[in-house]
Amino acid sequence: MVNFNETILQGLRSMRDGDFYVRIDTSYLNGIEKEISETFNDVCEVRQLFAHEIERVGIAVGQEGKLDERLRLPRASGEWKQMIENLNNFIGNIVKSTTEVVRVIEGLAKGDLSQKNPVRITRWSHAAR
Repeated sequence: MVNFNETILQGLRSMRDGDFYVRIDTSYLNGIEKEISETFNDVCEVRQLFAHEIERVGIAVGQEGKLDERLRLPRASGEWKQMIENLNNFIGNIVKSTTEVVRVIEGLAKGDLSQKNPVRITRWSHAAR
C-alpha cells in the first residue's frame, strides 16, 4: 500500500526542484487525502502554465520582436496575478527603454544631433544591492 505522506513529500520535493509536471494519482484516494492531492495537482498546473508563459513571452519578445506581447494567465489570482503584472510591467519598461535608445541611435545615424533619450540609465553593481 502506498503511504500518502510519502507520496505528498515526494511530489513536493519534485515541485521544489522544478518538476512542474509531477502529479499525484487521485484515483485511489478519497476524503481529505483526495482534496490535498487535487490541490497539489492544481498548484503544479499553475506553476507549469506560468513557466510556459514566461518561455512563450521570452521567445515572442526576445526572438520574434513582438514587443507588445505579455504574459497571460487567466486563472491567476492573489500573488500569482501580482507576479504576472510585475513581469509584464518589467517587460514594458525594458521595451520602452530599448525603443527609446533605438530611436535616438536612428536619429543620430541620420545626422540629427538633437535627439535625446528621456530614459535615465544608471550603472548597476552588486555593491548597490
